[in-house]
Amino acid sequence: INIGTDQLIPVSKTDEQGNAVFDCEPNKPLTMLSHTAESFFGKLLAIHCFDKLPADIPIHKKYQSSLSQALKALVLSGKGIAYLPKSLIIAELANKQLSIVTHLLEPIPLTITLYRLKNSQSSQAKMLWQAVLANHETHQQHP
Repeated sequence: INIGTDQLIPVSKTDEQGNAVFDCEPNKPLTMLSHTAESFFGKLLAIHCFDKLPADIPIHKKYQSSLSQALKALVLSGKGIAYLPKSLIIAELANKQLSIVTHLLEPIPLTITLYRLKNSQSSQAKMLWQAVLANHETHQQHP
């Protein structure tokens, strides 16, 4: 069941004038705070971001974590650029703590989907799935 959408967006801490502290520029290392290569977001970034960058932009992965919240803290402390879920940083974008890095880096659309195993479910899992289905059907009928 598709339950929502989001975007992974490249962001940097802002300076006193509201400009991104880090940017993506040719012939300059791209200082990235990245999701680990084994994580879901890390695999998305490899396909939709890193593989598409021009060869004259070397990627310097300064820190790696599988936790978006940890990368957010590092971005806010001015350590580099990170791709973060937009839903996680709405307040920081609104109050200009973070800026979207738009040069050569593009947002990556996300679809949030729930899956379930049909067999071997506990009664609690079955009840949760029924509640999700009911809520989903209600939202489909009355968006």
